[in-house]
Amino acid sequence: MNLTDLTNENLIILDLEAKSKVEAIEKLVERLDCDGVLKSKEEFLSAVLEREKVSPTGLEEGLAIPHGKSDAVNKAAFAVARLNNPIEDWESIDEDNEVTLVFLIAIPKAEQGSTHIEVLTELTTSFMREGFIGNLQKAKTPKDLIAVLEKEIMEEETIEYSKDSKLILAITACATGIAHTYLAAEALEKAGAKMGIRVISEKQGASGIENKHTQELIEKADAVIIATDVAPKDIERFAGKPFIKTRVATPLKDAQGMLERVLNNPDGILDGKVNKSKENKSSDTGIGSDIKRHFMTGVSYMIPLVIAGAVIMGMARIGGSMFGVTDIWDGSHMESGNTLVKLFHLMDGIGGRALGLMLPFIAGFIAYSIGDRVGLVPGFVGGLLAKELNTGFLGALIAGLMAGYIVKYILIKIKLPGFASGITSIFIAPVLGTLVTALLMIYIVGTPLSFLNKALEVWLMGLSGGNKIIMAAIVGGMVGFDLGGPVNKAAVTTSMALLASGISLPNTAAQVAIIVPPIGLGLATIFGKDKYSDSLVEAGKSSILMGLVGISEGAIPFAIEAPLKVIPVTVLGSALASAMAVGLGANNTAPISGFYGWLAVENWQIYVISILTGSIFIAVVSVFLKGKRKERALDLA
Repeated sequence: MNLTDLTNENLIILDLEAKSKVEAIEKLVERLDCDGVLKSKEEFLSAVLEREKVSPTGLEEGLAIPHGKSDAVNKAAFAVARLNNPIEDWESIDEDNEVTLVFLIAIPKAEQGSTHIEVLTELTTSFMREGFIGNLQKAKTPKDLIAVLEKEIMEEETIEYSKDSKLILAITACATGIAHTYLAAEALEKAGAKMGIRVISEKQGASGIENKHTQELIEKADAVIIATDVAPKDIERFAGKPFIKTRVATPLKDAQGMLERVLNNPDGILDGKVNKSKENKSSDTGIGSDIKRHFMTGVSYMIPLVIAGAVIMGMARIGGSMFGVTDIWDGSHMESGNTLVKLFHLMDGIGGRALGLMLPFIAGFIAYSIGDRVGLVPGFVGGLLAKELNTGFLGALIAGLMAGYIVKYILIKIKLPGFASGITSIFIAPVLGTLVTALLMIYIVGTPLSFLNKALEVWLMGLSGGNKIIMAAIVGGMVGFDLGGPVNKAAVTTSMALLASGISLPNTAAQVAIIVPPIGLGLATIFGKDKYSDSLVEAGKSSILMGLVGISEGAIPFAIEAPLKVIPVTVLGSALASAMAVGLGANNTAPISGFYGWLAVENWQIYVISILTGSIFIAVVSVFLKGKRKERALDLA
């Protein structure tokens, strides 16, 4: 990408007088608007300032890169300002950073996954090159500054290596696949050049695998550095190579130390699976940290599925409600004379099938994180059984962990002669891993949970004649507990069954509690956006939509990410909302939780206020309990 095509002399301000971050941004927005880059400067300014709330855009050496993605941008561009007086309170990676050089990037929202990544990556990696920022600071005219961009960015630095130079291959990947992935690669390559070590990086980013290492390179390599926050892909290629495994941010702090360590004191020899590194042992100790990392790998793969299914189903149910249809999922609508109703019915089925893959996805990719590709099939099968056995997402988590560790154990323990070594990973581990995982799910996990489900149903039947507020709180808490799992299913099934006997208050409690957790956790990502990862912020949007159309599973990614914090909050919030609705006289006599049925509820105003109260409770408490976003200062996406 030629960055000089995205700016010009009119977009460069030297010796700008600005007393604050906002004033500097406003003046750069003004320049972009005057140059025809923007449709609405007010709308774009709002997008930039909203982005500033998410995480710091200040770096170091006096540099800041505010940026905004908005439909108010006509074309991708950036404006530059060099300040006369430094801004000392611009939130930055380096706490002592005093900003004197500002790059404001404007990206059309439609290009946020392409141009946005390219521009941000090119700039951030260029800033790491020695002398680059200094040369920008010394430019006397806008023309001089553009000349620096042309010289430093467009001309690739050529480095000569001796025949005896070591060759180290790096793999970098972060959860979002954007800024960290590229910055870590650049840091390693830059440190290697200084040390006379040839470093070649493979970026497993948002656009897939870039600069994939060839077999020829792998054979020549002396060692491998794996700097990732998610499970790296195709790691078996590097079997037999010395390696170290670390977090993706570590190269930004100590790239030279990592290069020295992988050559002189590696973590071990790769056998096609990434084992825990020495660094991880010192920084993230215990099995709990391992399990959380595996869970988050599963979540990162599951979220696009959840978003796709939720949006399609949401569109279908909202569309159906426009024609007065509140059960668009019912098969009878396939015979409707209205073409749009038929279409919405089909869309609801498509969205439902996508969401039906949620448990197999999360279990499969948790197993993948532990046992690499060999764990995928046992994990997916375990996840399917978790769905069929109604064990919910907790059962899927158990299935993924079991499948992954079973496969890993098989790969370690069953060693065949060299000529037949591939049989273990291709045949023995997948077959045996799938069989053992399935049997454990059926007899060890599924049977007890099924018994629990039946026992809870009987118990709830007995509560129906007691104190209505206590009953509603119990039903609501159960529905909010495992979000589609056995406890949830027992409460919802029993409550709906009681409708046939003319008892509707348990159903009222259940229908309220179905939608409160996903709406509440979605709101949490709005109230506390700076505390959640980019992927969870995106999941939050679909979670709200899923809640509005009556799907509690939108809350699952959040429950997996921090179960000990999230589940108690969803239980309390659901119990509060259900008890409030029933106690104040709301009564839902239909098995419908989505917004399209709210107006049919007796005392619907109380019903809606109760939902809102429970949702806000979950949102506020979740934000309060949520820890700081890890490596938040480095997130430039």
